[in-house]
Amino acid sequence: MTRAGLRTLIGLAPWALALAGVLALAGGLGVRWDPFGLAARRLDRAEARAIAAETEVERLNAALEADRALAAVRERAVERVTVARASVDDLTRRAEGAPDARTPLDPDRLARLREHDRRLCGIAPHLVGCAGDAEPAAGGGDAVSPGGPAG
Repeated sequence: MTRAGLRTLIGLAPWALALAGVLALAGGLGVRWDPFGLAARRLDRAEARAIAAETEVERLNAALEADRALAAVRERAVERVTVARASVDDLTRRAEGAPDARTPLDPDRLARLREHDRRLCGIAPHLVGCAGDAEPAAGGGDAVSPGGPAG
């Protein structure tokens, strides 16, 4: 570097220091210089992420409420099934212990019971005793077999 170039650099040094001081003072006062709008872009992205997070929280809260409602319905259904099973067990015990438990049924009554069983199996084929057809079992006795549909 030549002497003239060096003098020019030395002459610009105070101006550069003054400019740096002004920029530092302006920055301290809250003045920001963002010629490309990077801060605004960052702010937009942050707001978009916040909105997405709020939407996700709302969705998860709605799903949680739905799960709670479903759990309450399920709990009531289990209670009803438990009560129904206890009632059926009690009725079955009493019917099996009745004095006429082994007495053959009247053929008309037996036919009505079998028809009722067929209808129940048509509505709910998953019930115990509904597998296959609802025809009388081999041997075709007149008594209703305990634990299964009539016939």
